[in-house]
Amino acid sequence: MRGTVLSYSPISGGMISADNGSRYTFSPIDAEPDPRIVVPKAQVDFDAAGSAASDIYLMKKSPIQPSRVLPALVAVFFGWLGADRFLLRDYWGGSAIFIGYLYCTMVLRLMRAPALDPLFRLELLFYVQSLFVGFGIVRAMVYLLADDRKFFAKHFARRFGLVSHQETESHE
Repeated sequence: MRGTVLSYSPISGGMISADNGSRYTFSPIDAEPDPRIVVPKAQVDFDAAGSAASDIYLMKKSPIQPSRVLPALVAVFFGWLGADRFLLRDYWGGSAIFIGYLYCTMVLRLMRAPALDPLFRLELLFYVQSLFVGFGIVRAMVYLLADDRKFFAKHFARRFGLVSHQETESHE
């Protein structure tokens, strides 16, 4: 049977509205194989037994699946500012990267030691900026090479309270 996820709670479970108009409940254990099914409005295929749904599977053409390409592109071009972390709603990580970048560049620009040649300071600034750009490229590769389930569980499901911490740890 096919339907749409209406709601989900990691404690009490969720509800699916079937294409025939009936509603079926499911427990968090039924959502265990794939945390992406617990997103509201996700299209799922399931087995109905009375008023309960079991063996729930996400349909491949569900519009809810998050893309890994957009965070990867943002990481390549703006990763040195931590913009990819903000996009994935990791505000602390994005802020730490941004503040670290600002601190490093400001310290290097404000260095007035007479022993340091101004050209050397610019070269050092270039190396620091290259390091931050390199970190952005590495994060882009991590996003692109991650498994769909792990990427969703790490960056979306846990942050929005769709699955508990133990469930996302079991997928990693």
